Amino acid sequence: ALPAAVITFPGTYKKCVGDSLKLSSNVASGLSYQWKEGGNDISGANDSAYVTNYTGTFSVLITDNSTGCQNLSNGVYIVFNNNPIISIAHVGSGLGCVGDSIQINATGTPANGQFQWYRGGVSLGGAVKNNIYVKTSGNYAVILKDTATGCQTLSNSDSVTIFSNPTAVVSYIGNGIKCMGDTLKLSSNPASGMVYQWYMNGSPVSGATDSVYLVTKSGSYQVYITNANNCSKMS
Repeated sequence: ALPAAVITFPGTYKKCVGDSLKLSSNVASGLSYQWKEGGNDISGANDSAYVTNYTGTFSVLITDNSTGCQNLSNGVYIVFNNNPIISIAHVGSGLGCVGDSIQINATGTPANGQFQWYRGGVSLGGAVKNNIYVKTSGNYAVILKDTATGCQTLSNSDSVTIFSNPTAVVSYIGNGIKCMGDTLKLSSNPASGMVYQWYMNGSPVSGATDSVYLVTKSGSYQVYITNANNCSKMS
């Protein structure tokens, strides 16, 4: 009698590049095996199971060693689909200040695939377009899934840094009411690396670029402070 020759495998015959699939034949004592692809022997593939990672039509020739009888299984077609191609990059420097939005764009194929964005490895719910606007520092990435094959690819990581804005507070001694000829010292919060510009009634005061300003005129005063990261705030 001919030995049985049947191939089984878990799941679907459709896989993605980088995956592998174990093909198994019937196991019994006294049998020998030769796996084939496209009708050609696969060198060294002489076990009852064969693990493949490439597309092809696979079969197995089983020999009963006691009788010399052979049986060739039906061929099974296994396909390994290509994974999507995806890369991301931010617009501009990738640096911003609190309140800014940094745009990150994804470019890839298939263009009509399914996107899911991540920050620090955590999924960002609702972020499913080919771009994203972020307001938080972190490392961002996106997975692009080919909905036709189920294959997916994780993009490169893109870093965004959001710096804090400076604190901008104006203080003075007294109630802010003076007589003609008096001066009033306005003080802001001094810190290293800060740049100051004082304003009177919404207009910059020429030369008023220290952390303090002596006023001699009635008006509404503010200070605009810029820190070393070029983030600014008006008092």
